[in-house]
Amino acid sequence: MRTALVCLQFLFFASPLLLIGIGDAQQPAVDNKMPDGKVLYLVEYVRTDNEDKNVDRLVRATLKRDGTLAKDIVFTTKRYFFGDPGKARIVNKRYIVTEYGGVIDAKDGKLLLEQGYGGELLGIEGGKIVFRVHNLLAPSLDRTIPKEVAEKFGEWEFDLAKGTRARPAEKHWSLGGTLSPDRSRTVYHGAAGALWLDDGNDRKLLGKEFAVTAGKYAEHPTELRAPVLWLDKEHILTQQGNGKIVIVNTQAVVTPVCVISGAPAVNDSPRLSRDPKNRIIYQCGRAEYLIDLEKKSAAPLEEYALGHGFETPVETGPRGFRTITFEGQPIGAGVFVPADIRTAPEVIAEWNLGDPGQRRYVGVLWTKLGFAWRGLDIDYGRLIGWAE
Repeated sequence: MRTALVCLQFLFFASPLLLIGIGDAQQPAVDNKMPDGKVLYLVEYVRTDNEDKNVDRLVRATLKRDGTLAKDIVFTTKRYFFGDPGKARIVNKRYIVTEYGGVIDAKDGKLLLEQGYGGELLGIEGGKIVFRVHNLLAPSLDRTIPKEVAEKFGEWEFDLAKGTRARPAEKHWSLGGTLSPDRSRTVYHGAAGALWLDDGNDRKLLGKEFAVTAGKYAEHPTELRAPVLWLDKEHILTQQGNGKIVIVNTQAVVTPVCVISGAPAVNDSPRLSRDPKNRIIYQCGRAEYLIDLEKKSAAPLEEYALGHGFETPVETGPRGFRTITFEGQPIGAGVFVPADIRTAPEVIAEWNLGDPGQRRYVGVLWTKLGFAWRGLDIDYGRLIGWAE
């Protein structure tokens, strides 16, 4: 098995493929009490001219205390088994759970639960993987679904300790939409502009004014939905038009927050989320804003918080380069997608993109080893995350 290890330090800005490291003079001292290694999981896409031989590999990359980077193939499976590996979860540093609800034991290299397209991972609770199986067949009024087939759909939970599958006992998993922090209710979209509240027993209309302004290239403008973000169990942050940010409570009372001048029309639904710094980020088309609830204001987002002290600017430099900093100190630069970065305490990993036709690689850095990047020669794939 071939592993390419590259110390990406003191390199010139000759190609966007290279991730630039920082000199030894700025490296921290190595702590003798540090763990033996850091483990990163990723999926490698193996593609050939023969479609029947195309596979996806679950890879474990271990950055060891001595600075070496080892690659182990944990599990090989059919193409698209993982769906989007970036949406997979790592449980107990051992189990890899796909976005569909499939489960792999990375320690033993075994498939515990095969669940492909049509499954939807809902969450992980109490050592159980909860997922929903959708009926992908188009509904038809004149078609009757046999009982034994219908019973395969709906919500399920997989017990990691017992290796058994059963219906979840908690009712909140059967609620559609976005769950409240205490999981007692959910908010969901009805007709365009309408938001509803559902606690499993009663449904309540919160309003019909939560609209989205569609761009001229939106493929399905009537399907665009206002973003929702629970602030606590009683209040939801959303919008009444692009850039018009409001809070609606569970009694359907709307409180204005701010109006963002020049918020663009969109081809995809806007988003509201919290970043690793717990800041509220509003994404409207290609524009991204930082929402300050106390000041009732918004400002353009200037830097992405990647987690655990790592950051990178929103705006790119020449040829698409971005600088990466750790606790305010530059540690490298490269061409990458910020959302694809994976961090954990003291470590960072990114899939470095290059010019078309050039090979790509996975760059990793452990701050306790200094600011020298190591590279793993894997051309196509996606990061899952660090086993922390």
